[in-house]
Amino acid sequence: MGLRVAGGTARGVPLAAVKDKGVRPTSERTRSALFSILAAYGLEGCTVLDLYAGTGALGIEALSRGATWADFVEKSTNQCRIIRQNLKAANLDERAQVVCSPVKRALGRLQGPYRFILADPPYESEEIEALMTRLSEASWLEPGGLVVLEHSVRKQPREAFALLNLMQTRRYGDSCLSLYGREA
Repeated sequence: MGLRVAGGTARGVPLAAVKDKGVRPTSERTRSALFSILAAYGLEGCTVLDLYAGTGALGIEALSRGATWADFVEKSTNQCRIIRQNLKAANLDERAQVVCSPVKRALGRLQGPYRFILADPPYESEEIEALMTRLSEASWLEPGGLVVLEHSVRKQPREAFALLNLMQTRRYGDSCLSLYGREA
């Protein structure tokens, strides 16, 4: 079976994906595990930023499970079209904004704070260090919020980026989810 929403009000809704070697949607198993963790931090009524959004699966999953708003950032115009299509299919398009721009440029236009920032950059991206440092120094996270970084098991990010500290890392096959929180 193809990509679909794993839980919440849009559970089971199929999600379109562009056939592109550079796009690696987060698996349903990994998304389910991630949102079980995030539920403890309060998904209900929160705002979410989905960076390197690809198909939009992570942000759509958050909206389906109770987030009130999500901003999606993706530089590919084809992928932005797919995200909008997926939001409409899940009946979540009125609770989201799709910003079709490179992440670095989009961060200059968006305003936080967000409870959750979900970042799934290309595994070989050289932007991870700069991105995480920028997210830690600006007022992107609300108190108690998290940055979730999806990355390859072969490329472990640092344990701290300015005010962001690694809280836990979970491995799912070839992928890892590293959760960072802000110092008080």
